[in-house]
Amino acid sequence: MFVATYFSISTTCSVVIAQPSAGPSQGESCLLYVHIPFCEALCPFCAFHRVEYTRDKALPYFEALRAEIRHYYDRGFIFSNVYIDGGTPTVNAPELAEIIGLIRS
Repeated sequence: MFVATYFSISTTCSVVIAQPSAGPSQGESCLLYVHIPFCEALCPFCAFHRVEYTRDKALPYFEALRAEIRHYYDRGFIFSNVYIDGGTPTVNAPELAEIIGLIRS
């Protein structure tokens, strides 16, 4: 499942937080990679997928990201480690805190 199913950042790129071919084995844990592509300013040297932060783009993205994480929990995934990258993951600190809280729950 892709976040792009719910929301596309641009016409050329979409964001993937996971792409499992099958669910995990019973009790097996895995790594969760969360990409937050937003930056207040785009650095010319940065090679990561990123877009300039606007509230109109970011809020639907964060909603879709939470839905995506819930989807994987519902499929039985257990996340033992989380890697959060971007862009600038702290560009919207309250949303980041909510994502982390969901992952911890």
